[in-house]
Amino acid sequence: MSYERQLKPDPAGGRRRLSLSGAVTAAPDVVLGLTYLALLVDRTLLPETTVVRLAWAIPIEFAVVHASGFLALPWVARWDAKKRAIYAPALIAGYTIAVGGIALLVHGWWPLIAFWGLMFNRMLAVMVGDLPDDDAFSAWAIAWAGSTTLYVLAVCIGTVAAARATVMQALFMGFLYFTMVGLSEITRWGWVYRWQKNAQKRAAARK
Repeated sequence: MSYERQLKPDPAGGRRRLSLSGAVTAAPDVVLGLTYLALLVDRTLLPETTVVRLAWAIPIEFAVVHASGFLALPWVARWDAKKRAIYAPALIAGYTIAVGGIALLVHGWWPLIAFWGLMFNRMLAVMVGDLPDDDAFSAWAIAWAGSTTLYVLAVCIGTVAAARATVMQALFMGFLYFTMVGLSEITRWGWVYRWQKNAQKRAAARK
C-alpha cells in the first residue's frame, strides 16, 4: 500500500476568509455548542433524558472522528474505484453494527441516530465542497486533523475541570469542542494551515 497523497500548501497563505460553504459547514457545530452552553447554565431547558443523550454524544463523536479518518483511507492510498466501492459500504456496516450493539444495550435507537447525525455533520465539508480530488482531499485531511486536535483538547480540559465523569463535565466538553470546531470551520481551518506551514518551516530549518 502506497500513501502518495501530500497535503498542498494553503492557497490563501494562511489568511482564510469567510465563505458561504464555511458558514454552512459551521452552522450545526455552532448550534450544538450553544445548546451545550445553554444546558450548562440551566439543565431544565430540555428533558433530562435529552440532556443525558447529548452528554453521550461526546464519546459517540470520538467514533465519528475515528470513522471519518478511516473513510479517507481509499483516497490517501489512491485505491481504484472498485476497491473504494467495496471498502466504503463495509466500513459503514462495521460502524453501524458496533454502534447498533450499544443501541441494543441501552434499549434505544438514539446512539445510532446520534452517530449518523454527527457523521452527516462531519461530512458536510465534503458535501458542500468538491469531489475528492487532490485539493478536496487536502481540505478534508486538514479538517480531520483539526477536529481531532480540538476533541483531544476539549476532553483534556474537561477532565482537568472535573474530578470525575459527570453529565455537566460532558456538557462542558461538548460546548468547548463543537464551538471550537464551528469557529474553525467558519475560517476553513486557517489555524491548522498555519500550524502546518510553521511545522514545515521548522523541519526545513533543521535540514
